[in-house]
Amino acid sequence: MKKIFYILALVATATLASCNQDLLETAPTDEISAETLITDATGAQVAISGIYSYMYQGVASSSWAAENYGILARTLAFDLMGEDNYPYDAGNQWYYYDHLLDTDGDFTRSYGRQGQQWFYYYTIIAQANYVIAKEDVLVAEGFAGQDVVAQAYSIRAFAYNALAEWFCQGNYPENKETPGVPLYTTPTSMDTKGQTRGTLADTYAQINADYKAAYDLFKVVAEGGYKKTHVSHIDFYTNCVLWARTALAEGEWQRAYNLATEALTKPGLVRVESVKNMGGLNDSSLGNVLWGFQVVADQTGPYGPFISHMDPYNGGYCTSEKKCFSDELYASIPETDERLAWINTKGFEDEDGKLIMEDAPVSIKFLYKDAATSVADQIIVRAEEAILIAAEAACRLKDWTNARTLLAELGTKRDSKYADRLDARQDSDAFNDDTTAALIPKSLMDEVLWQRRVELWGEATGRLYDLKRLNLGYTRSVDGLTTKPGDLRFTILLPQKEFDNNQALNIGEDQNPR
Repeated sequence: MKKIFYILALVATATLASCNQDLLETAPTDEISAETLITDATGAQVAISGIYSYMYQGVASSSWAAENYGILARTLAFDLMGEDNYPYDAGNQWYYYDHLLDTDGDFTRSYGRQGQQWFYYYTIIAQANYVIAKEDVLVAEGFAGQDVVAQAYSIRAFAYNALAEWFCQGNYPENKETPGVPLYTTPTSMDTKGQTRGTLADTYAQINADYKAAYDLFKVVAEGGYKKTHVSHIDFYTNCVLWARTALAEGEWQRAYNLATEALTKPGLVRVESVKNMGGLNDSSLGNVLWGFQVVADQTGPYGPFISHMDPYNGGYCTSEKKCFSDELYASIPETDERLAWINTKGFEDEDGKLIMEDAPVSIKFLYKDAATSVADQIIVRAEEAILIAAEAACRLKDWTNARTLLAELGTKRDSKYADRLDARQDSDAFNDDTTAALIPKSLMDEVLWQRRVELWGEATGRLYDLKRLNLGYTRSVDGLTTKPGDLRFTILLPQKEFDNNQALNIGEDQNPR
């Protein structure tokens, strides 16, 4: 992984710590002249491409890298911290303590969950800031320059949003005045003064400002006929979904609806792909993919990447840490729903050929594209998520007709008897706060949230995103772990090294409560 850090250092104008160093600052350790390395749109796009590489194969430290590998590490951790996804066995114990909500003891280690995620996302922010600093020069070049600056703004918003989800409280309307995260919007160096946490409202204001800046630039680019050159690049439509996620968390229903609806207008987009065509969710070229990363053999391996934790057949960590749908969620899926193909309850053969794990609802949703080379593309955003965001927002706005139309668009492609199921739902935006009882939906909102739990299991934002924003707790049947709404364990501790390095923070006052 040293190679990736050094590539980033060259193309993004900052020297990063190698994976063998457990440094933890909110700024790069050195600064190379941005004046000489980002002078035009071509150079800036190379820098942004370096960030994308880091997003799907980068880690902040070689220690414990296997559970902090790229942006999907957050997704998987968030899913396992909920009640719908569990590891059948502890295996190598990667993500196991996330599942137990028991990572607090790692906050003093720079390679623990807290340090890895803090440094990882601030590294992305630091790199994006170098491109944004060249906005005037780049935008003057025309569409190519505007496009690359828009990508930088969207990347920075995405990273701040991830930090907020990890380190800040959920239920934003009630907690907007609770602590946010330190904000840096200009190129930084070792001499940069550390910032305070501010409020969660401050953090979301920055996220919204960045997504809006990206939206405006992307819109000009799209209207001018300029198209992105690679699926890994964020574009207008991807930015809309990412921003809509933030809008849902804020309770900004009209904005969420408008953005998700705009995302679905992408020319040629397959709004709902069949489960059969999606295969092992490993092909970013599929028509329903709005953002994904194409992975080649020399950029991956059998241990570390997301797929190594999810494919139960082909080696990697998942062989001994198979991920399961909860029994309750599995039981709630109708026999006529094609998403049952994502679950194996027939068991697996052990090394002696003996059948084991019969009846366990093991996920086979994510599979290698080529197991021999450990290759599987990473899908970050797909159109079905945008449909569900729009459906929820329509329901919140009491636009029952639109909500039903959107749910039917997805549901009828998944379940041959979905029309009858949808007809049974009451026009209401109320939802059951008992997450087990909610698996038997009654209201239209219950149905939207159930669809999110099944359709987006193991991907997108991860289950904890919904639990935090909806202010829900749960009781797991698999291990009896019980949480309450706003559970403090849903928000991880700030790493010790941030307090060591940032004189604007005081651990006694600024650490997350326990």
